[in-house]
Amino acid sequence: MYPRGLTAERRSLSAAPAARLGNQVKQRIGLEAVAPVFEWAIFRVFHRLYLPAVLRYHEQDFFHGLDLRVAELLHHVDHCIELHGNSTVLI
Repeated sequence: MYPRGLTAERRSLSAAPAARLGNQVKQRIGLEAVAPVFEWAIFRVFHRLYLPAVLRYHEQDFFHGLDLRVAELLHHVDHCIELHGNSTVLI
């Protein structure tokens, strides 16, 4: 766990690529029999005014998305600490 005084920006800058959630999940999934499923990630996106669109993402996009979501969560935690104080926010 990170020290409470360390901001999300400093955490993301100090995290080695191997320590990021996306890379850890990628390594773990690589050990499983379902690992190739991410190579075939095809999604159907529906728009109200348009016909459905079929999109294909590369597997690295999924893992990068995990890192972006974690960064957003950490940013929110830091914002809450700024608003309510270190002793009030539970991590």
